Amino acid sequence: MNHDVAQQALDRQEIIETVNKIGLMADLRNWAECRASFSDQVEFDYTSMLGGQPTTVSADTQIQQWTEIDERKLAIGL
Repeated sequence: MNHDVAQQALDRQEIIETVNKIGLMADLRNWAECRASFSDQVEFDYTSMLGGQPTTVSADTQIQQWTEIDERKLAIGL
């Protein structure tokens, strides 16, 4: 196995682990660990659900938005 193929496999595994960690930490409402999984700027693409264009936001802004959504859901019993 050459170096490029091995590196691609390692990169792929790291991406999978990071995506899984983001979901798990969000489910656990561990916002600090969820935030730690992002770079400072993050591109989000909700176009399949909402239309429009992908957006780039700060990770802090995204975590704040998710926290607010979570708090609203808890307030109404979801």
